[in-house]
Amino acid sequence: MLLQKDDNGTAIQALRPGPVQRLILWATAQATLPAAKDRIVRLYATADCHLAVGISATATSNATTLPAGTVEYFSQSKDTRVSVIAPASGGTLEITEML
Repeated sequence: MLLQKDDNGTAIQALRPGPVQRLILWATAQATLPAAKDRIVRLYATADCHLAVGISATATSNATTLPAGTVEYFSQSKDTRVSVIAPASGGTLEITEML
């Protein structure tokens, strides 16, 4: 994939959003394998949650906190999954493949 260039010929390091997966947040951990392989994924939560990213990741209440309304970006390789758990049911985690 070639990066766009600005007027000075410098590469613009920007990505565009691609396919989106949505997970409903529950008080029990759940996981998904995003469609992207060897890419960047954008995570956005509508409610506070905890997440883990890795080949055998399982989120717990001690995992990385993603506060409601926060966006995080993670690199992802083949077989990397995203696992999420919330303190209470309700809300959504959006996983967007960045192209």
